[in-house]
Amino acid sequence: MISKTRSIFRGITVTVCILLLLICLIIPWALNIWLLPSVGEQLGVKYSANNIWLNPITGTVTIEKGVIKQQQSPFLKWHELHADLDMLQLFKGRIVIEQVALQEPEVWLQQDNQKKWNFESIRLPENKTPETTEQKPVEFAVQEAVIKMGTIHYRAYKNSNPIQYQLKDINFLVEDLTSDSLAPFKTKLDFVTANKGLFAWQGETVLAPLSVKGKAQIQHINIPTIVELLPQPLPIKLKQGELSKFETAIHVQKLQQKLAITLEKIGVELSQLDLKLAKKGQGSLTFDRFTLNDGHLKWPDNQLHLGDWQLEKLTWQGKLNQQRQLSWVTAFQTKNQEKNPSKNKKPKADDSNSKQTVTKPWQIGWQQGTVKSSQLTLKDLSIQPEAVHQLELAKLSLKPWHNNQKQPLQVAANGQLAAGGKFKLKSKVGLTPLQVEGSVELEQFTVGHYQQYWQPFIAAELKGTITTKIKAEWQPNNQAEPYQIAGDFQWDNWLLKQTNTSKVIGQGKQLRFTGISLLPNKFNVSAVILDTPDLFLQREPEQRWNFSSLFPAQPKTTQTVDKQPTAKPWEWFIGLLEIKSGELDFRDATVSPIAEFNLNQISGNIKQLSSEEKKSNLQLSALIADSDLTIEGELIPLNPRKLASVKFAVNNMSLPMFSSYALKYLGYPVKRGKLGATLYYNVKDFNLQSDNKVTLNKLKLGKKTASKDAVDAPVKLALALLEDGKGNIALDVPVKGDFSKPDVKYGKLVREAVFKLFKSIAASPFNLLGGIVNFSGEDVNLIKFQPGKLDLPKTEQEKLVAITKLLEKRPNLILEVEGQFDIEQDKPALVQSIMLNKLEKSLGKIESVSAKQKKQWLRAQLDQAGIITNDSMSIDFLTRLYAGTIQVVDRDLTNLAKQRAKAISEYIIRQGSIKKDRIYRLEVKEVKEKVKGDISSILTINAP
Repeated sequence: MISKTRSIFRGITVTVCILLLLICLIIPWALNIWLLPSVGEQLGVKYSANNIWLNPITGTVTIEKGVIKQQQSPFLKWHELHADLDMLQLFKGRIVIEQVALQEPEVWLQQDNQKKWNFESIRLPENKTPETTEQKPVEFAVQEAVIKMGTIHYRAYKNSNPIQYQLKDINFLVEDLTSDSLAPFKTKLDFVTANKGLFAWQGETVLAPLSVKGKAQIQHINIPTIVELLPQPLPIKLKQGELSKFETAIHVQKLQQKLAITLEKIGVELSQLDLKLAKKGQGSLTFDRFTLNDGHLKWPDNQLHLGDWQLEKLTWQGKLNQQRQLSWVTAFQTKNQEKNPSKNKKPKADDSNSKQTVTKPWQIGWQQGTVKSSQLTLKDLSIQPEAVHQLELAKLSLKPWHNNQKQPLQVAANGQLAAGGKFKLKSKVGLTPLQVEGSVELEQFTVGHYQQYWQPFIAAELKGTITTKIKAEWQPNNQAEPYQIAGDFQWDNWLLKQTNTSKVIGQGKQLRFTGISLLPNKFNVSAVILDTPDLFLQREPEQRWNFSSLFPAQPKTTQTVDKQPTAKPWEWFIGLLEIKSGELDFRDATVSPIAEFNLNQISGNIKQLSSEEKKSNLQLSALIADSDLTIEGELIPLNPRKLASVKFAVNNMSLPMFSSYALKYLGYPVKRGKLGATLYYNVKDFNLQSDNKVTLNKLKLGKKTASKDAVDAPVKLALALLEDGKGNIALDVPVKGDFSKPDVKYGKLVREAVFKLFKSIAASPFNLLGGIVNFSGEDVNLIKFQPGKLDLPKTEQEKLVAITKLLEKRPNLILEVEGQFDIEQDKPALVQSIMLNKLEKSLGKIESVSAKQKKQWLRAQLDQAGIITNDSMSIDFLTRLYAGTIQVVDRDLTNLAKQRAKAISEYIIRQGSIKKDRIYRLEVKEVKEKVKGDISSILTINAP
């Protein structure tokens, strides 16, 4: 019995050994030679391995140096695949793998030049409809699955160029994986990229419902290499850049058939990024370091919070093209249009009811954002010549913000411009509704560097530096007041120079605007202060002012355009316009020689200037040729022809500087003289009433010069008549006019009033006797003599005394005496005078001669003449006969006239104050206008 039992035991033992031998030798051989290759053929791949080992006792399977090829190229190979099964659990109907280890696996993911991947030819088994017979699911568990030192070889084509990448040292661990989909299992992964970057993951996964939680960390990833792996090229070229660190807590779960991804506690560090736009010379961007801490992301909720982020040493370069489009914007727009050409097509009519996917807007925010030590460069091709602008950004700070909380985005920045100038910026940007509020401070901003931008508006070269503080608000949804600007403006060492001539029009120490307020169609300034301005004002020969060329004429269009509604006119107000220590150089090329003079120490102000027709107060003082000039009063600055009351006063001003105007309008240059004047310019309702009082001192004119604009009047005579013994000329020139007529000009009215005064004075100079010497006689210029007489009647002597006084008070006048005779009256009178002289010579005074003596004397004279007389003839008859014998010739008459002129001259000289060189006796002549009983000599007052 015992032997039989032993035999049975030996048989069983031998059978088991044979079975074990078959399992250990034949089954691995069958798997390696037949089963696995057959499965590979079904999948479209080729399988091979060096050895397969199976330990039925321990449940250990080992496949050494396995290879799976696809189209003669390796797809997967490994050094060793090792699996430990719990054999006891198999008998319980459960599959339990204690450990699966894949040593040194290598995977090839490759794409050919037709962009077909090597794994696409793998034929996966078709899904068959499951039988209706319910089967109990097989329970399984994997206690540990390990991949050690794995490698992935990646190759793809991009723009016909092969791209290769490699992940190595891949280690992957799965723990506690079971058939219970509700049970969590742990995973761990790490690998090294081709550029020695590191990736690490550790987490926990639940399959039903899908939930993945864990932590990921990435270090030292070469960004250009990753970008090269993207299937579509970007409009940029990355030269360098490293993702130095990326770490986050990840939670992926499936909710209502959709995946939800949450990244929390995101930390990012990018360093040494250097990229350029693909199109050469269009733009570049570099930075030393970008860090982000405590960020989070939720998708598809589209929530992104950047936590605290900081960007250091950013350099950015861009271009504006001729259409003022930024190169960075156009580069990505062009790329998007290439990728999505359908976006540029207009929708068809029948597509109006088609369903459109509504993308949930992103909610973005951060706790704190900072940009430090950055440089921005913009090349502007939209103007000529093109300009390059650089901005050194010392710091930019962004305060906590979230776009879903209706809080404004707050930005603060400071830095300086490479061309010169520092800036500070603070702003608040509200998105719902859009609203921008901020302040800007500029210090020592260099104006000249931005010359090209002023050219379309002002044809001048500008220099100087600007300092300004401005607060602004912009609300595009507020139609009434979409913007508001307030602040101060200061332009130091300013200069304005004509572009075409390079001549300076103005410059100064400082131009300051305080209390600026700018609203739509409304501009207010509390004060405008010009400190030490130096202005150059020139009138060109063609009557243009030099500053008129500063404003380019707008080209006239011949195209017919629709009528546009009339724009609301601008309202403006300046509380105070003040000038301190100013200077004005004036040059008038409309006269010859060119007139030039200078005003300096100009100080004063104008108050309450506005676009409305309201009065402004004016006070101004200056020195002109070392003479005081003051202007004060009130007027409507934009319409002084309607209302004004202004007083101009000047004292002791040198006149030769105005010689060119005297030459043009008077016909004489000014050699010497001083001017004092008080001019009252009064206008009310366009009616001018101007009272002008002018004093000239020691005026001396040069030689007369022909001028077509000169007054037709004896200017020198008029001035000599007005000039007193001290060399003073006092003029009272009232001016009236109607300014409602556009062609009425104040300067022309003044000239006409002065010319009229000169003409009236010169035409009747003796009319001045009443105002100067208090004499009111008639025909002062006519000195009357009795026929044939030389004696000055008393009335005529009084005239000559008055004229003498006039000559005393007007030392620049001369007197011209024109003796006259009247043949009809002077000739008979001369005959009587000759006869009387002969009688008195023979008989003595006529009063003592008796009638008898006179008769005897007459008869004796007639007898000598051969005329027979008798005693019966009367004395009158005899007198007439004797008169007929006396001959008076023309010479006697001219001598009489000369004697009369001499009598006048000598009478004036005898008064003792008038020298004879101021009295000129003219050639005598016969009287034209005859008056019975009087023969007049004519007096004329003239200038030397």
